[in-house]
Amino acid sequence: MKKISLLICLSFLVFSCKSSWNLYKPAQTDIVGKKVISYTKKNKQIALGQVNTDDATIKTSDHPSTATENQEIEKDLTIDIKGFFNKKTKVTNVEVTNATVTNISSIKNINPGTFVYGAIKADKVVVTLKNESETEITPQELAEELEGYLSTLNPAVTEVANLVNEISFSSKDESKYEITNPDVYYLFQEAELLENQGISNKWFQNFARYGEVTLSKSNPTSDKIFPVISKAFKNKVDRIIVQLARVEENGKTELYVRYTTKSGTERKKIPEFSEGLWDVVNFVIKEYDLASDSYKVVRIDVKAKKVGENIVVSEGKVSYPEKTLKIIKY
Repeated sequence: MKKISLLICLSFLVFSCKSSWNLYKPAQTDIVGKKVISYTKKNKQIALGQVNTDDATIKTSDHPSTATENQEIEKDLTIDIKGFFNKKTKVTNVEVTNATVTNISSIKNINPGTFVYGAIKADKVVVTLKNESETEITPQELAEELEGYLSTLNPAVTEVANLVNEISFSSKDESKYEITNPDVYYLFQEAELLENQGISNKWFQNFARYGEVTLSKSNPTSDKIFPVISKAFKNKVDRIIVQLARVEENGKTELYVRYTTKSGTERKKIPEFSEGLWDVVNFVIKEYDLASDSYKVVRIDVKAKKVGENIVVSEGKVSYPEKTLKIIKY
């Protein structure tokens, strides 16, 4: 009795386990990075928007699929093809060759929200079909049925070329068919990008929060600002200290931002908007592009002007948002 109960529990775990890889329709190319407007697991229908970035560009990388990812694509295609065919035709095997995973390689430019983080394509898919009815079904008829299935993935796909080729036929009424469609992704992986923007003194601070700050010859640097680093980034990002600085350079008074980490102190010149006037938004002080699942930037918005030999800062907002990913499972 205990053994039966254990088997029931294990079976429940197997079938209730959620996966991050999903078959979707209509199948298409160039989906990585696009915004996911909606996805229905039951009928596998997806609606996608534009690439989820401000400038419509993304960075991606390709790598060979793992054994587990191969099993995912073979399993999902097998189940879906079986659901399409009638009982007269049995799907005995589905095998993918040279499957490739395309992933986002940097989330620097990705906007918050849900988007396609990864997708799997294959050079070819070999499907083995068996006629189980008493009525004779020719290999060509089986191929046409398989083409009918492909049209359910995406009608436009089968119009491009004859994708289904019979490669063998056995005496057991089994036929193997090769689907050559290397640019179309069969499975996708959805992720949600989360970004901490926060409230004052948490995810941004202002040098001029108590009024204008004057940088002079005798007092050339501002107070220090210590950007917040969350627990998720503690072991990835150095502690950083930020200051504004008045610098005499080639006989001219310049405005710099100075930052210090355990590697030392560096500085960057803040460009003038016009002579003796600074008005800059999102000037990058330091950024941490940490693989494909996390990104942090320290940046500053500055409004300042030269008054005599001094620089008067009316705004010096330092922000340090963090971007992280959460893979969505259905």
